[in-house]
Amino acid sequence: MKTIARYLTIAVLLLPIFAHADGEKRIEIEQSVEPIEERSYLAIDSDIPFHEPNQGKWWGDLPLIYYPASVHWITQISALGNSLELEDGSVWTGETAEALTWKSTDPLFITQNWTWFSSYTFKIINKVTGTLVPVNLKLGPYESSSYTHFISIIDKARGELALSDSSNWQVCPSDTKEFNQWSEDQAIIIGVNSGWQSSFDILLINVNRNKFVRAKQF
Repeated sequence: MKTIARYLTIAVLLLPIFAHADGEKRIEIEQSVEPIEERSYLAIDSDIPFHEPNQGKWWGDLPLIYYPASVHWITQISALGNSLELEDGSVWTGETAEALTWKSTDPLFITQNWTWFSSYTFKIINKVTGTLVPVNLKLGPYESSSYTHFISIIDKARGELALSDSSNWQVCPSDTKEFNQWSEDQAIIIGVNSGWQSSFDILLINVNRNKFVRAKQF
């Protein structure tokens, strides 16, 4: 009880710091349920300050390290351990209490959740600790975030699309039915495919539809 009380006390103290984010415009999710009412977040522990231009990370005096767009970082987590926020502002709800021990410097991957009878579509894996949390996408990323990707060109006949960061992707033919529902200017979160059709190693998660396709970059 003392631990829970300590987290809640910290959340109340930090609430004014995070309040400004609520005014920013988020991408709407077509199949979203009710918005999160509990928006008290804890800051994520980090031993090393970092700078993050263009998906790069600056670890103290070390050279700038660049990661693929499929790598993510946690920025905030609910004091109740039931939701977390990533670097693009997207909010994921689920069994996220494990993430209370994660650091903002830990690279994360989003992939399918293959657990039987689970109500969560995705899981977020911490590549440093090896731990994971099952989640659903709850709130879309901020439109103004430099980490938010949009579909800039789409060619449904060829099963290809280009994103706003100039990356080009070929969609898995098995996912054509879902891909045909996509359109330009929809927002994309990039994950990793951990299932069938492994040659299409990336998940392109359409924020507006809350659906994904498997793809590979070319």
